Amino acid sequence: MAYIGGKWVTVGERKGLGSMINVVSKERAVASISERGVLAIPLEMNWGADDSVKVFSAEDWTKNSLYTFGYNISDPEVRNIREMFLGGANELVVARLNGKGEKATNSICTAKYPGIRGNDLEVSIEADPDSGIVENELSKISVRFTASGNTATATYSNVPSNYELVASMVKDGAEVKSIIQTVEGNKVTFTIPGDVEAGDYEIKACVKTGQVTSLISTGSISVEIDPETHRTVALSKGTEKSGTAVETASATFEFGTNTITVQFSNVPEGYKPSVRVKGQVGILGFIPGRLEDKESDNGNKHVITYSPDAPANGEMTVEAVLTKDKVQVINSCTYTVAIEGEDKEAQAKAKYSSAKAETFDSEIPALYIVKTFLDGAEVDRQKVKNIGLLKDNDFIIWDKTLQLSETAGLPLTGGTNSEVTNADYSEALNKLEPQVFHVLALPVKNEPLQQMFIEYTKRLRDTLGIKFVTVMPTTEEPANYHGIIQVPNILKDDTNQEGGIIYWVAGLQAGCKVQDSCGNVEYTGYYDVDVDYTQRALESMIDNGYFAFHLARGKDRKQHVKTWLDINTLTELGEGQSEDWTRNQTVRVMDQSCNDIAALFNNDYSSRIPNTDAGRAALRTDIKMYMEELEAKGAIESFDPASIVIEQYDKRIVVVEVLITPVNAMEQMYMTIFIQ
Repeated sequence: MAYIGGKWVTVGERKGLGSMINVVSKERAVASISERGVLAIPLEMNWGADDSVKVFSAEDWTKNSLYTFGYNISDPEVRNIREMFLGGANELVVARLNGKGEKATNSICTAKYPGIRGNDLEVSIEADPDSGIVENELSKISVRFTASGNTATATYSNVPSNYELVASMVKDGAEVKSIIQTVEGNKVTFTIPGDVEAGDYEIKACVKTGQVTSLISTGSISVEIDPETHRTVALSKGTEKSGTAVETASATFEFGTNTITVQFSNVPEGYKPSVRVKGQVGILGFIPGRLEDKESDNGNKHVITYSPDAPANGEMTVEAVLTKDKVQVINSCTYTVAIEGEDKEAQAKAKYSSAKAETFDSEIPALYIVKTFLDGAEVDRQKVKNIGLLKDNDFIIWDKTLQLSETAGLPLTGGTNSEVTNADYSEALNKLEPQVFHVLALPVKNEPLQQMFIEYTKRLRDTLGIKFVTVMPTTEEPANYHGIIQVPNILKDDTNQEGGIIYWVAGLQAGCKVQDSCGNVEYTGYYDVDVDYTQRALESMIDNGYFAFHLARGKDRKQHVKTWLDINTLTELGEGQSEDWTRNQTVRVMDQSCNDIAALFNNDYSSRIPNTDAGRAALRTDIKMYMEELEAKGAIESFDPASIVIEQYDKRIVVVEVLITPVNAMEQMYMTIFIQ
């Protein structure tokens, strides 16, 4: 007997001699430096979501600003959003503050969001000129139905010359497909097949232009069938061919006044069923307009239709055939063609009552073009027959219970922004807490509100371990916390003079790479920043821990507005803190390390990797790789892997220590030039 082998699940599960070997990839975590650039902000907006936090990327801003914020990127109403992206943010996490107002409305629709921007919306409804439907012409059309024998006639009047006439016969929503129609001038005559079921039918008169068919009138007709002559004839078995599967096929013929239906069954795979007719009318397809073979949806039913003006009476042969490589007859039948009742035995009789239908004058339910405008510019267009087919767009929610009617322009009104209170900011902070972001912005000079944000930042950083920094204007007393950045500069050309610069600074801090500094960076926004400070005033700002702007000469020898030092408000060092903590570049390295390694442990180690020597060694390796990546980027220096210490505290807990030296950018130079 051969040796046993293969994969194993439990040691000792197999019997016999051999070796069981599992080959698998060893799972290991990989630490990496996460991307920065996410800025969270409670924001007043004239348009946008009112009940949840929304995330907008820089791509959303450039491509879809009109739909997400209600304005084009160059509009002054969204200049503060523009400032944040210009500063360097690549993603905004927005909690709308004033979204509890009213939505603008009109008689047929409602704005998608609350806010005053909805009042700039307008909708228009017009008949589609491309459909060829001219309502004032079609309203003049009248139709009269008449019926006799096995034909019905729809006579139109006042039909425009560019319209095609058509009529149909319908029962229970299904159209009788085997009707033959002829059009002479304004008269449509169509033949009602003798094999239709008895009952009441609806006659519909329509006009057609291009691909658009529009109903203008309806009538009714009742059909009665003579049961003695409307019958099914089963045919005897026809030609068989030895060695083929044709012998498994069968066919049944059913005929009425001017039609014969051939129903196939047991058709072998690969064979195509069809019908051909021989006799005085010739072979099928040789007399266009008089003889027609229509295949049904299932492919196994064929309806042979003869027009009322078929050739002379006489015998005809109908053959049921299957085609693969060649035509093979499987069944045939000879019967008598009877025109105008000359042969009662072979002709099915149809008796029609209610032969005269009502006369109608009605307008066509035309196609409509429904447009949505914002500030007079078209932002959406739909072509529909009724309002139920309209789709809600980025600005409008339609009332689907109403009827469409032409209107030159219907504005929306009543949209409002809700009044913003400090409670709205508190609610926004609660909504932002589960989100991931690097910077939180408060562009408002309001002491109680600013204290709320300072305490919020401390609680999330120190208690929950959620590392981010908050950018805001200055307070009466500096915040004295390494997670708070305060900006003293005001704007010269803005109603929010004391908070307007915060948007750009917050974007700058969010988008700054972990190894970079935000000091000595030129302002790239659109505001006029007040930098009228003396050198002594700037030095005083350093004492308060303020992130300030100043006027500096660039390489082009021109004056430019630039940031001063990349510092935070920490001015009184606490236990375990050094002067480095006052530098935002150091805080970025600390925060990035904390966030990334926490994500590494929570996702790949917690409740997954055993607290053993091997498990702790794997964690140590991943932390080492991460720190080496930081060192390669220039965020830290002189990293010694031996400084990583991981110890088991108990069965569930590990204690980790690691020593890093954050790198800061050069800020000053002291130089001596010797002259010989």
